[in-house]
Amino acid sequence: NSLPLIRWVLAYDLVADSPVFNSFPHEKAARAFLGYAERLLWPVARSRVQTGDNQFFSVDFGCYVIGHIFGRGRFRNALGVAMADYAARRLADAVGHLPPGGYSGEGYYHNQVVATLASLYDAFVEGQTGRRLFDYAHPPSGVSIRDILTVDYHTILPGGLMVPWDASYFHPLHVKMNLAYLARQTGEPRFL
Repeated sequence: NSLPLIRWVLAYDLVADSPVFNSFPHEKAARAFLGYAERLLWPVARSRVQTGDNQFFSVDFGCYVIGHIFGRGRFRNALGVAMADYAARRLADAVGHLPPGGYSGEGYYHNQVVATLASLYDAFVEGQTGRRLFDYAHPPSGVSIRDILTVDYHTILPGGLMVPWDASYFHPLHVKMNLAYLARQTGEPRFL
């Protein structure tokens, strides 16, 4: 699963410059993170057919983050650069392969994975490159990150539960970060 690895890498990147980690073996950590991604994420990313599903987003976002941080960011590594470049193209294509409106068709996993990773993808790209993808209409469908996140907002029932998608029962909106990010990017508090 790529999501725990993504969290570990982002947490590492957040604290790595702290004086507490002055004697930490950063090169060894970079090799470990890249090695894990090379063995478990990179082969999957290169073998999957282009889609816009949750597994595609999670594997390619993992390659993008790990590749960028350890290929271009903290360290210079050819594998990291290759993973980041490949995954960046595929993530943009994944957004554009979602149907018009931005719903992935995966019910519960739309909120849990697709919308969450779309938020993180947009924030990471903007933070690292200054490019804002939030309202960009990704070809061929013209879907934007805003569209993907707005699906979560439109599927919350008046009592605060989500519609009973594939799980066949009403459930609370588990990942509220997507709505917070939508409100932040649009300046519209109604999404909170």
